[in-house]
Amino acid sequence: MFPFRTGPLMGGGVSAEVLTFVGASLAAAETTVTSVSMPVGSASGDIGLFFDMALDIGGTAPSSVTPSGWTALGSSLTGTDGAETARFNIWRRILNGTETTLAGMQGEEVMKGVIVLRKDQGTWDTPVLGAARMEVDPSDISVAVSAITKPLVVIGFGAGFGFNVNNLLAMSPVGTYSDGPLNQSVTIGHIIYNTSPVNNTVSQTQGELQALAGLYVSAS
Repeated sequence: MFPFRTGPLMGGGVSAEVLTFVGASLAAAETTVTSVSMPVGSASGDIGLFFDMALDIGGTAPSSVTPSGWTALGSSLTGTDGAETARFNIWRRILNGTETTLAGMQGEEVMKGVIVLRKDQGTWDTPVLGAARMEVDPSDISVAVSAITKPLVVIGFGAGFGFNVNNLLAMSPVGTYSDGPLNQSVTIGHIIYNTSPVNNTVSQTQGELQALAGLYVSAS
């Protein structure tokens, strides 16, 4: 009788991990109350990144609001443009499959975006923020990933009030973009590297953008 064996069969191997894009949802409005829906298909074990920006007129930034069960990624950022004062937060969470909407901050104008990613095996690493900026006409952001030897997704986010265009964001190499409503423009971009990642640059396309972020998420 042959002995019992565990592990891959001879000539086989452990399958490579694969990361996939589940979806992105965006919302923007000139209102004191708005929320963004979770992307269709989000499920337990996926990772979500929530980008939350709100603006008030009169010199005081909207107060930060921590979504239940989410963890901050980086610091809460504020910036001014004339009489407008805005705040920009980024949140992360391993989803449990019950999430439906995210409210976050409220203000006279609000912009929100959420992106959800999926892995077929392994464990999510803590997302790594290249940089986040909350300022008029933010400079480019570098996301260095070429030395990383595991699957990852580079994510870019851009938001600016009053732009009557889509796609405020540029990623180099070119990413896949999800756009929000016109006139209150917000864009999320992503690039999936299941092998051989290269360094990325995240930049604006229109000038005088107000929020810009670049980061990556990997799995081990």
